[in-house]
Amino acid sequence: MGFGLWLLPSALRLKLAQALQHALPPGRLCLLFLGGFLFFPDLPLPCGKVTIVLLHDSLRLAVGCHERLHITQDFMVAELSGEMCADACQYAAQELPKSPIIARVTPTEEPEPLCRAARQKFQVLQVFKGEGLTPGDTIYIGKEHGWSILPNRNPSSLEYGYTNAPQPGREYLVFLSGQAEIVDGFPTIPTYLMPNFARVTPTPFFCYEDLGTMEVVSCDDYGTYVPYSQVSGNEFFSTSQEGLERMLELKHSLLEQYPKGV
Repeated sequence: MGFGLWLLPSALRLKLAQALQHALPPGRLCLLFLGGFLFFPDLPLPCGKVTIVLLHDSLRLAVGCHERLHITQDFMVAELSGEMCADACQYAAQELPKSPIIARVTPTEEPEPLCRAARQKFQVLQVFKGEGLTPGDTIYIGKEHGWSILPNRNPSSLEYGYTNAPQPGREYLVFLSGQAEIVDGFPTIPTYLMPNFARVTPTPFFCYEDLGTMEVVSCDDYGTYVPYSQVSGNEFFSTSQEGLERMLELKHSLLEQYPKGV
């Protein structure tokens, strides 16, 4: 089910959430979206697990099944065109160091889909810049736009923003715009957001290791989308070898600025 309302005061949102407990079918895992995708706290209710998400300017509710998704060979992923890589990497090199929070993190879980959005759980290892995070913290990282898992699209797609999803057991440099808004009265693991830029840039996860594969797959019937199974070993996705090399150069220049343990 779903419907739209204007933004409500937090007290009224809480009453609405409590009222919906009795409307949801028992024994199901459900999602409750209050708005859009600015944050992803989990609220355990008698009917199952409810995820609440808030938009700036409206209130939209949708209830549906919420399950861990296994990424299969059927998913497609977009490659960044070689022609755009030079400009995208130059812009990222200038803008990413201006991010309010810069940290070294390691994922503790695989990415989790959340209805046209995604989040992933991380442990903070080192903080290079910013306040509010300390080594050892557990956080979720998400993005308002451009980082999602879409299993119901035809074809199913991984909207990873030209950078592969972080792999548990590896360490990553990440750039964050700040902590997402929290609903009053709902304790949760904090969610931090990656920045949204007006221009195309790779999603700002940069592995402290080189993954070793730089596959380029020819695009066919879906624009620059290619089967994820053919490029899943890549750290970055581009339509040309030159584009992959530019993104690797961007990564190395940033890792030099933010080395481990310094």
